[in-house]
Amino acid sequence: MKKNIAAVLLFSLMAIHSSLQAQSTTDASILTTAEQMPEYPGGTDSLMRTIMGGVVYPKLCADSNIQGKVYLRFVVNEDGSVSNIEAIKSPHKLLSEAAIASMGKVQKFRPAKQGGKTVKVWYSLPVSFKIKTQPAVTPSSENFVNARNDSATFKFVEVMPEFPGGENALIKFLSANIHYPQFEYRNEIQGKVIVKFVVTEDGSIQDITTAQPLSPGLDEEAIRVVSMSPKWTPGLEKGKPVKVQYMLPVVFKITNSDRAPLLPKNIYDFMAGGRDEMDRFFSRNIVYPATAVSSKTEAKMHVICSLGTDLKLHPVSIKNNDSLFGPEAVRVINALPPLDNEVKNYSSLLTQTYDIWVPFKLNNQQYFSGNNDFWESKKLVETGTDFFKEGLFSKALEYFNSAIK
Repeated sequence: MKKNIAAVLLFSLMAIHSSLQAQSTTDASILTTAEQMPEYPGGTDSLMRTIMGGVVYPKLCADSNIQGKVYLRFVVNEDGSVSNIEAIKSPHKLLSEAAIASMGKVQKFRPAKQGGKTVKVWYSLPVSFKIKTQPAVTPSSENFVNARNDSATFKFVEVMPEFPGGENALIKFLSANIHYPQFEYRNEIQGKVIVKFVVTEDGSIQDITTAQPLSPGLDEEAIRVVSMSPKWTPGLEKGKPVKVQYMLPVVFKITNSDRAPLLPKNIYDFMAGGRDEMDRFFSRNIVYPATAVSSKTEAKMHVICSLGTDLKLHPVSIKNNDSLFGPEAVRVINALPPLDNEVKNYSSLLTQTYDIWVPFKLNNQQYFSGNNDFWESKKLVETGTDFFKEGLFSKALEYFNSAIK
């Protein structure tokens, strides 16, 4: 029976790094990745059709049942043309030659950009030669990733998932929704976070995580923005929608023009130590109402605050006010230190109100709270503990001794 011969092209929008990263170029002007990677006219589906139309399966390989993937690598130049085409890995020399020859009909790419300038960049893709002896061919296991349920999740498919509107729309979506975390912004931490997720059969996004983290704040922000994504056009395998694992680079870059419109995510960004330090301040300074101690009552007060010209938070009202905890919640908020002077650069923050939660928990307090000596000792011990954690042992010992006295 005559064999039905077909070449199936599988490839990703991103350069494939795994086995190819070991291959390096001596030309330092050719980048391995760029902020904006090359884009083929008509998208990846068009590139697939172009290369598949030019693939000729070598008869010798077909007769000898030689099949597998040819990993091609080539340079997309500043003008979008393709050069330096080579086969990095291949089952047979003839398959390498066939894959390289299929690149002859490829049009010019939209070139890569780095820092706003067009650059040369390496581009990689695998061309898979498979001999079909049956109408349906089962993909090799290396094209699968762990699935969250019974349906398979692919790494590569015939038609890869696409953000609605294409890559340019995806870039605009990310740019419009990313808020640079203040810690990373102030410390000029920038770079690329590779986000990994699954595009399901209906185009929704799930299993979002970082494949290449950068810093906690940037990682969290990249995941947050990707989770906001509208439904994608799902990937197709044999004409049917399937789950596909997708890798998306989210680039964080600080420029002088970024500083004016940049807004913080919340007021804690301007507080030394952030939200954690505010919670520690409350824990150290709250005097638990004696009546609440005797009745073993706990609460979490929701206080609405404004930001005064003195850069301090001032209670305006209490949403769940009661006479037992309300006065102490107001007192401890008024005792908070002022915010960083940088907050003055954001005039809109001075006119907003903020929800501040003041927790009253008995498990963090002692029942005989009316004893002023005890509370003074407790604060000294906690301060000494902080110095101890910072490695300032002599300072810590000084506070511990004071607490004992």
